[in-house]
Amino acid sequence: MGCSASVEYSEARPKETSSTSTHQKVETQHFTPHKIVVQQSLESEKMSQTEEKEKSKKDSTDKEIKTKKENVFKALNVAIDKIKFIQQAADFRTENGNWKDDLLKSLGVFSETYFDIRSIGNLPYDVILQYHIEAGQQLSESKSTSVMCKVIMDSWQRGYKNENGNVVNHQYAGMTKALLALLNFSDCTREVTYDIANEPNFLETVNRILITIFAKHMQREAKDEDVTVMSRCLSIYGNLSQVDQNISRLRSLEIVPILSFFLHAKEEIFRVFALSCLANIIDEKESAMLQDKRDVVAFLLKTLSLAVKDPHHKCTYGTVFFSAQECALTVRRLGRNDANKILLVELGCLPALTELARSGKVAEQREAVGAIWVLAFEKENHRKIVDDEELKIIDLLIEFKEKSSDKEVRKAADGTLWVLRETLQNNEKYKHRGNYFEQKNRPASAASKSSEITGAPVPGNTGHIMISYNWSHQKELVAVRDFLKKQGYAVWMDIDNMGGSTLQAMAEAVELAHIVLICMSQKYKDSPNCRAEAEYAFQLRKKIIPLKMEKGYQPDGWLGFLIGAKLFYEFSGKYPFEAKVKELTREIATSYGKESVEPKITPIKIQHEDTMETVDGMLPAVTPRIAGHTVHSPLVDAAWEWTPNQVNKWIEKHNLPKKNFEKLTGKEIVLLVMMKSEAPEFFYNCLQKNLGITSLLTMAMFIRGLKDLSI
Repeated sequence: MGCSASVEYSEARPKETSSTSTHQKVETQHFTPHKIVVQQSLESEKMSQTEEKEKSKKDSTDKEIKTKKENVFKALNVAIDKIKFIQQAADFRTENGNWKDDLLKSLGVFSETYFDIRSIGNLPYDVILQYHIEAGQQLSESKSTSVMCKVIMDSWQRGYKNENGNVVNHQYAGMTKALLALLNFSDCTREVTYDIANEPNFLETVNRILITIFAKHMQREAKDEDVTVMSRCLSIYGNLSQVDQNISRLRSLEIVPILSFFLHAKEEIFRVFALSCLANIIDEKESAMLQDKRDVVAFLLKTLSLAVKDPHHKCTYGTVFFSAQECALTVRRLGRNDANKILLVELGCLPALTELARSGKVAEQREAVGAIWVLAFEKENHRKIVDDEELKIIDLLIEFKEKSSDKEVRKAADGTLWVLRETLQNNEKYKHRGNYFEQKNRPASAASKSSEITGAPVPGNTGHIMISYNWSHQKELVAVRDFLKKQGYAVWMDIDNMGGSTLQAMAEAVELAHIVLICMSQKYKDSPNCRAEAEYAFQLRKKIIPLKMEKGYQPDGWLGFLIGAKLFYEFSGKYPFEAKVKELTREIATSYGKESVEPKITPIKIQHEDTMETVDGMLPAVTPRIAGHTVHSPLVDAAWEWTPNQVNKWIEKHNLPKKNFEKLTGKEIVLLVMMKSEAPEFFYNCLQKNLGITSLLTMAMFIRGLKDLSI
């Protein structure tokens, strides 16, 4: 059955809450170390101060709104035209090396446009979002996003500070204006995220920026202007990580260890930045890193609670804000990995999610109920969800299932109740709900007689073949379905129901199946719909045949357990379709007890969308090598977890003076490995200033040691 991996929403990355004049230096308000003050967002504060006045004013007329919009987009188009002219001339700088005025002014317009759209009039959020998307698409189509990436890279390479450590205003202004525009438009426009991911060497530069400034930050040497750059780079990564098509590209850059450093940042806000990014990209194994970061997860949940209580569902820190919807999204994505499900519930996520579901807009309800659905797959959480008389989560889910006007909310509520069915049966109040899901108590649905079952049942066996899949691989699996149909097999596939079939239809499709094809991929594994199907098939001991839909995918977590050592058939495009469908047909014939006949196959050309292997046609970057290792080599991974005794063994192996190195941790050694490659100037400065290494011999021995992390 086709499943949505997750419901994606556009609201969300922490955005800057105030804009700056295109003619003045970008703001540098930041977070005081160890003191983060929670305050109402500037926008919310302004709205609350003028609330009474606004009630007495007439809303802007359609004509006024149209005029304001036209003016905003006219200014944007003028700026885009100037950028095009500069780009054609391939001359961004004046003779003395400064950015050209037209370039700086255009970058200022780009960053201001986001805020100008929000002030067009008293418009619904959806309308403002659509205007933001339109503006972002214009920036993408005009290649202005590429220009902004180049400005950032060039500014970083040249340096935005002089030899005295003072900011070079024109360099810094160009860099921060471009970062601000990319930050806000990548929050709402997918095309902008693709542009950023595809820009040659840009994300590699962002990695160097983060490593260099973070190292300064941990030594309390980072200035306000540095923290501005770092926080905006983190936000951009957060936006990119929310789009599934970018995940493979991000992982190819080895950003997981870089972001994991930020979990140790001095300010909680940066830890939450990193956590929200990691939630989108880590796999089951990597999720273990969060188990000892309870304080970071707790701060995220505190932020969610504060946002839910805010009239505008926002929680502000300094110049950025987190929306309640975004926090719920992070909770849901953290919960995709089983190791985090118990932790999130233990730390008290359920009250805030329930409150958001009750008080929120439809988009917020989707995230809140979707998060509860994901958390319900951990049996240890069942009682806390079902038995809490104060939260009344089950009553809320029943209400959503029966009365919500939104299909996605109804589906998530129904799915959660399905996962909880056994626990509901043991609760006196909800026993009838749990019993309803029993096969003998359900009314017949369309699943057993639907035209969705194509082909004729195999003689002697009434069970059909059910295809359990994620919608992103529908094209390939329609070809599989059609081929099996031609071989005379009855096939169940919810191709005619774009929203996904009801829980009842899914359950009956599994119950009536002889074989279930589990079409595995990362999106399949992350989808609660797909998990419900697969686990029910496993529970009923159905014949499961795995199909691999994604190149290089290795099932882990619940899916890895379910698949085990089963032989799989690869339909990712790595091998010819005809060869693999022949192999699959032989396996199916054997399962039905039919004599295997070599089928005649007409070659079928399938255009694969390798979203996990490429980004819009761009091959992933070559995995960076650092000091002789890829970041995720076994030696580097092991060094990350070194105990003090293991660090001492490494020091002794390479005859390093203990007075300089004995206080290093494994994580700091890995950071130095990365700094040596990405920020060599700061690396050597750190050796001298922080580790007190002045001897060239000691320095040489240490660098050699970084190339050999065995102990």
